Amino acid sequence: MRKMRMDRWLLTAALVAAMACGCDPGVEDPDGEGQGFAFARVEDACSGDDGPALEFRFGLDAAGCDAGLSGDGWLRIAIWDVTWEGLSAGNYPVAWNDGVENGGAWYSADGDGWVAAGGWIEISGMTADSVTGTYEVTTDDGEVVAGSFESIPYCDTEPLCG
Repeated sequence: MRKMRMDRWLLTAALVAAMACGCDPGVEDPDGEGQGFAFARVEDACSGDDGPALEFRFGLDAAGCDAGLSGDGWLRIAIWDVTWEGLSAGNYPVAWNDGVENGGAWYSADGDGWVAAGGWIEISGMTADSVTGTYEVTTDDGEVVAGSFESIPYCDTEPLCG
């Protein structure tokens, strides 16, 4: 009886802590096919020609600007030659082999390795420090990874580019 109370107490404490932390990742899986990612952010990056870029990172191991990519799978989408101040609502195509030279995407289903991919990311809304939208990428193996995100945070990382 005492062990059952302790188990219930631990479960309740974990649920209260999760709700209190405000850790809503803002990443959804509209198709319910397990392609949602727990935590996400957008940050400054460098493009293929060492110019400015923004990189959307889905599947972080925790919330926050210092979190790394999860070992359970992740998706990275980069938009080249765009800064946070220059990002606006619209559709941004990303690909390596389709003649699209303004972005790229990388996907890992299990956190082990990466696969180059093509597709798009669409920005539907922004605030001063977060962004909302949808994405769809197709891997070299033909797997489609799609989802939406709401109010994922922007991290001002200021990398050395150029």
